[in-house]
Amino acid sequence: MTKNAKILFVTSGPPNLRWGGGARRTYQLLHELRAMFGDDAIVYVTLSHLDPTPQAVSHWFLRKVHRAIAKFNDIIENPLQPLSSGGSTPSRYLGHVRTNYLKLIDEHPNIETCIFENLTFSHFSKINSSRGIKTIIAPWGLTSMLINLPYMLPSLEKAKLKKDEFRDRVQIRSAAIALANEMLISAAADRTWYLSKIESGFWHAAGLQASYVPYYAAGEASVELELIKERRKQEKVRRGLFLITSGPVDQNRISLDSLLRQISMEGLPRQAKVVILGTSVPPENYNKYQLPQVEFRGYVPQSEYDEFLGQANAVLVPQVCGFGCLTRISEMVAAGVPVIADAMAAEATGRVPGVVYVEEPTKWLGCINELMERETVASEDEVTEWFNRERNSLRLEMTRSCAA
Repeated sequence: MTKNAKILFVTSGPPNLRWGGGARRTYQLLHELRAMFGDDAIVYVTLSHLDPTPQAVSHWFLRKVHRAIAKFNDIIENPLQPLSSGGSTPSRYLGHVRTNYLKLIDEHPNIETCIFENLTFSHFSKINSSRGIKTIIAPWGLTSMLINLPYMLPSLEKAKLKKDEFRDRVQIRSAAIALANEMLISAAADRTWYLSKIESGFWHAAGLQASYVPYYAAGEASVELELIKERRKQEKVRRGLFLITSGPVDQNRISLDSLLRQISMEGLPRQAKVVILGTSVPPENYNKYQLPQVEFRGYVPQSEYDEFLGQANAVLVPQVCGFGCLTRISEMVAAGVPVIADAMAAEATGRVPGVVYVEEPTKWLGCINELMERETVASEDEVTEWFNRERNSLRLEMTRSCAA
């Protein structure tokens, strides 16, 4: 760390490329910040720096007390939360974390911009404002909705059928209060960077300062995908091999269940096989669908994952709900792997070259058949043009928001 640094980037964890899309997004932002402003201009810290593991019993007890106070504050701000499932916006860290943050700012007196990846830290925006530091929030998605989504959807479905009960109405209203609290947090910041046009558009409609800051593979992630693209040129693609790669988050689980239900009704072409990677937890109804052409593999080593991508006919992205960005779409396109995605994905990122969008649930089989007959969906020139446009958009936003 250098005392001449101008930008402070605070995240919940390290930008590990072997983790999910959120960690890869953190890596992308950190890589681009360093590329644009230089290593010496960036101070990068994680939660463990501000809230280290207590070494003494007194410190452990103090942290427990602070978190209990934070939890109480959450209940005050959302009284319906204890009566519902899901969660609220992240708890306010108090006391020792605030002290550690002030020390960090004092150690780097030239900081002009602070980027918080997690809403937990954004409560420090008042400290930043008092010192003339600009605050930017760069979350992985609309946090209040991400944590409440799996409980909201069943309640909303019951409301559609006019079968909702008191608990369902409490669930929806609790999520709405959590969203309102998140809006209040963002309102105190100078700007919010979103991965999705859905979130940034909603924030704009509410009169808040927000920008769509696109995701694309950068640095080492880009190099790895380029190797897969070269591998695909040398190896024979397995016609009919379709992959679903998704982490074990609720919106992915719900979307996967929706696709499997559709496949069970329509069936797959005789030569087709769907392999599901990336999560060790099958959807709730997985065993009921009787799908002999669907193989659930869970987590696989990176070398095996790369081998699958080198051979796959296409990757399926059946996202029908959720927030944030489907980072795997842009990554698969960069690796030269065709993608079939629900049309909802285009609402988040715009239409990406190399992707066939499914406009209706009943069109999945037709799109799968189409990809079995085609070598590519987009030319390398089209993909390169799209990448340059997305990168220029991100860098323009960083320059506007972070440059003095």
